[in-house]
Amino acid sequence: MTEDIRHAQVERVSELAWDNLPAVIDNLSSPGSAAHEDYKDACERILGFAPFAVTSPNGKKVGKQTRDGVIYIEDMGSGVFQLALLIAYIVG
Repeated sequence: MTEDIRHAQVERVSELAWDNLPAVIDNLSSPGSAAHEDYKDACERILGFAPFAVTSPNGKKVGKQTRDGVIYIEDMGSGVFQLALLIAYIVG
């Protein structure tokens, strides 16, 4: 998975895959995004939380902040990733 979140990655919504999910989630989780509220609401209803892009050594990764640190989406199981991907595709 790439941690690259440049504009070109965000624009690849039609090619949603593991590689560009951080860029798409970074865009959708931003309050300035037109789809932000839809993304946040759908994630909270379906997943119980809204994943966001968190800083990592090579850019950003998708995850959830906890009191003890960050849990990255790749550590949550493939179902969480697939649901986040589907939500991003539908609302994005």
